Amino acid sequence: MTAVIVWQQDDKAQGGFRSSWVERIADKPEVKGERPGIIAVSSTSIWSLGTTIVKGCSQYAFDANGEVVVRNGQPVRVNPELEMPELVRAEDGKRVAPWKDGHGYPTVGTQCESSLEEYSVRVVFEGGMGPFVVASVNTYTNHGGAHGIRGQNLVSIDLDAGKAVDLGPPEKDKAALAKAAAAGLSVELKEVQPAGVVLMYGPLGAGLALYRFSAYAPYVGGLGGNSYSNDFVVSSKSLPVELERYQKLPAWVVPHLNGKSRMVFMVPPARLSAFRRQFDAAYSK
Repeated sequence: MTAVIVWQQDDKAQGGFRSSWVERIADKPEVKGERPGIIAVSSTSIWSLGTTIVKGCSQYAFDANGEVVVRNGQPVRVNPELEMPELVRAEDGKRVAPWKDGHGYPTVGTQCESSLEEYSVRVVFEGGMGPFVVASVNTYTNHGGAHGIRGQNLVSIDLDAGKAVDLGPPEKDKAALAKAAAAGLSVELKEVQPAGVVLMYGPLGAGLALYRFSAYAPYVGGLGGNSYSNDFVVSSKSLPVELERYQKLPAWVVPHLNGKSRMVFMVPPARLSAFRRQFDAAYSK
């Protein structure tokens, strides 16, 4: 492996990260280029972050003070448009956004729910490893009453397959991880449910998995990503089976980590030239 793409957190950049192209020069990492957004690599393709406009469902209009706008005694409704992120494949423009289906869109089938008063959807990319990227989908919906409902789902995307997949710990480690989560949540083991995984590399270049578990909680007491759940995260060096081959970074990459966890994507040597051209072209228009 002679080149990698590394995400470096930058809140001002598109998607919250900037991407560096890092090459192996005299057995040391050297940055050869940077782009101001998310760029991810699978064994067959390079992807960047794009956006699309999604027509919103009718909801209440709010003024600058956060109050519902009222005219002629009735709340004013608007039909907002959401600018939603998508991963875009460089060579053909294929778009992947699995959070569109069942994650935060306030619809029944294709119809908007008429009782909806307020909602929002936000996607945040949490990390990646090998051909996988992990995103959290954060939602808020309000159908009236005292409180709205917040939700958070973690979505793992297989860039080789171009779709969402379920990533879990190896079978031999599931029981111990769930037991640790039950203890952390102070619930019975049977009440614990897996709730996704975040993938990253530690400062010494070893792969890390943050397995999230959840348990039901009364709405007023829910402290997790969802209004009716409490969450607990178990850090583990046990990666999902699909990622075992990416367990450790090449030694030459490690000095580039600077003591911080990073999202690192390997550039296949056979695709080095083609991917570099696509990297340089990303976000250039």
